[in-house]
This record gives sequence, structure tokens and C-alpha cells, in this order.
Amino acid sequence: MTPRIALALPLAAVLGGCVLAGGAATPDPGPSARSETVRLGEVTRTLAIPVRPTAVLDDSRCPANVRCVWAGRVRISAQLGTVPAQTVELELGRPDPRADHGVELVGVEPDRTEAETIAPSAYRFRIREKIASPR
Repeated sequence: MTPRIALALPLAAVLGGCVLAGGAATPDPGPSARSETVRLGEVTRTLAIPVRPTAVLDDSRCPANVRCVWAGRVRISAQLGTVPAQTVELELGRPDPRADHGVELVGVEPDRTEAETIAPSAYRFRIREKIASPR
């Protein structure tokens, strides 16, 4: 085996294992979980805890139809509850370990593209209530 091939094989294995589509989300747990899609500034109406996304803090998702080593992430700032609202940070695909608010960010649209920047008014966030597991 030539030195070039010996170096290329591990690199190909690593890169091949990391290809993910942009906009990846956590698996849907089924019909028992309630979720709602809202824009920046809108408040959820059907969830037990009102959630209002206020800002996109980070959208580094891999653009659609592009091979990436890292899938990227989306982080948003959101207000939970009513007066006084609690400001929290939610990250796509990463359940929040705090049990005090019981919501998670499970979807973000639209997908990113290479050529365009997403306008804040174009974002849609799918917020899902966390369901307590039976004991």
C-alpha cells in the first residue's frame, strides 16, 4: 500500500461517517408529545408552557446538499412562561437537562443553502413539550 492510500483511507472513513443533512432534528417521539411551530416573536398557543423565540444565537447547520464534517447547530434564545418570563437558550437536537421548563427545540426551517442567508422573519421553530417518562 502506498503512503498516499494509507493516509487517505482513515480520512475517508472519518469523513464518510460524519456526513449529515442540514436541519437534522431529534427523532419524533410519536403522537403523545405536543409540538407547535412558531416564528421569532410569536408565542406558542397549544403547549402547557408559553414559549416565545426571541433571537437566533447561532445557525451553523451544514447547507442542504453539501457534505460536511460537522452537522452544525442552531441555538435560539426564548422566553418561557408569562410574567415574569424566564429567558433560556434552546439548542436543536440537544434536550435541555433542566427539568424546570419541559420544552425542547426539535425542528428548524428553512434549511440553509450555500448561497443565501436566512432572514430572521423566515425562520420557523418547532418546539415540543418534554414528556416525563413513567417511573
